[in-house]
Formats: sequence, structure tokens, C-alpha cells
Amino acid sequence: MRRGPGVKQNRHGEIILIGAGPASVSAALQLHRGGLDILVISPEVGGCVGYARKLENLAGYPAGITGPEFREGLRRQMTSRRIPRLEDTVTHLDFKKGRFHIRTDECLVTAHTLIVGSGTLPIRLGIPGEKEALPGGRIVHHPEELRTLAPDRVVIVGGGDVACDAALALADQGVRVRMVIRGERMRALDSLVKQVTASPGISVEYSLLPTRILPGTNEINLECRSREKDIHYTTDAVLVAIGRRVNLDFLSPDFPFRTTSPEHRFFLVGDAAHPRHRQTAMALGDGMRAAMEISTPIRGESDAF
Repeated sequence: MRRGPGVKQNRHGEIILIGAGPASVSAALQLHRGGLDILVISPEVGGCVGYARKLENLAGYPAGITGPEFREGLRRQMTSRRIPRLEDTVTHLDFKKGRFHIRTDECLVTAHTLIVGSGTLPIRLGIPGEKEALPGGRIVHHPEELRTLAPDRVVIVGGGDVACDAALALADQGVRVRMVIRGERMRALDSLVKQVTASPGISVEYSLLPTRILPGTNEINLECRSREKDIHYTTDAVLVAIGRRVNLDFLSPDFPFRTTSPEHRFFLVGDAAHPRHRQTAMALGDGMRAAMEISTPIRGESDAF
């Protein structure tokens, strides 16, 4: 039964998981396997791993696996195990009187134990015109966001692993890619740099500082500054990949926990806990560890062999 506008439904869960990326899914599967009362809150399943062109360092996949394939595997596993999930977005999190209070677009949820695997958010350029251009869909942060646009030309700002991965994915689709690097070199893995420099569909320019974005009707204009002059690029879309930050904007200003606190039943997992590394294998292990700490009683010395 739907409620009227502005009226939120109240719910309670013994263990709530915020997010449904690899870390949260890993934890949810283990907790559900143990018959514990859990609820996952996330508008979608997969997290940022779904944007990866290919996961090449994940044990058990000798030929690698694409991000979309891995994301679909997570989704199918959640569905087949009937893991309860609220398809909603968390907007506020607080801790009062020994319980976690979670506000979403539709519900007010309380929990005894909380696992936060909310991942990361892209860092924006912070230049004039960027905010105004976002609704038009011509400035994005992942290649998948360009599917409906089907661009012929894309400028990518950034020179790390994500930027190189995006450049290679777009070049594989026949898109002409220009990478704008703010420094004098790329910061990606050598293997990715070699692939980028060897690709005929990718050009790379260094020591350029983006200064302004000017949206057009069917294109977008990016202004950059070099040591010698200002440079103007006209393209179908701009993909910004200059880094990511932890997605904890929903925390109350006085929320007492910023890292994992098992004694208070709060667990920060995945990219939200390790933003520097952002590795799928780490996230999977992180989620499993949280689930084991929650579900496995502490063994005394008498249990040891």
C-alpha cells in the first residue's frame, strides 16, 4: 500500500547493508546463508565494477571477465538466493540510543547492525560550465553513460587507470578518443599505458588544464590552458575521470563512526573503506570478513587445538 506524499514508511532490520557492490553482496550472501535477518538498501546491484572494461586480476577467471558480466553475476546470485533488497537511495544516516537510523527516499529504517558499502563518487572538474552541462548528458564519468548518445568523438580528462580503461573501451567501439592529461605523464598501470599509446583510435595530450565548458546544441566545447596558449576542443562528449571520493555524504554531521567499529556493530567495507585501492578482490574479502565478524561467535582459547 502506497502512502501519501511526504509520508515515510517505518521499517526495522536486524542487519542492514547500504550499497550492493561486491563488498555488500559478499557480506549479504554469507549472512543470508547463516539465516540472519538482513536487508540490502541500494537502487541497483553491482556498483562501479559494472563499468570496468575487464577484470584481469580476479582469481578464478583465467581469461578475465568484463565488468558488466561480473555485475550480472552478482545480480543473478542475489536474485536466486532471494536476498531481500530495498530499491531505494539512502539520504541520511544517524546513530541514536544504540541503533542506526537510516532515512531513504521512501522509508525510515532502524537497524541493530550496519554494513556500509556505499562505494565512491566521481570527482568533478569544478570549472565554469560543468554543472550546467551535466543534465544534457554530454559530460559523464563512465562510458556506459554514453550509450544513448552514441558519440563519434569523446574527450577524456584524466590519465589514471579508470581514464585509460574508458579510453580503450570507447576505442574498441570505434569512437575517436582524445585524452587530456593535466600532468606530464599518465598515472595508470604500465600495461594500460602501453595499450593506450598503441591504439590508433586514441590520441594523448599532456600538460593541459581544463578551464571552462561550453555546452552546445549537439556538441560540447572544452577549453584548456597549456603553458603557451589556450586550446579549444569541440567534441560530442567529455568524460571526466580524475579520481573518486568516498560516498558518505549521507552521514549525519555528528555520526560517531568514520571507520569500522565492531564493538558498535558498524562495518565500513569495499571502496568506501579503501578508496585508494578500489580492487574487486579486496571488496569481496572485506564483505566476507564483516559477515564473519558479525555471525561467528568469538572463540575462547578452549576451542583451540
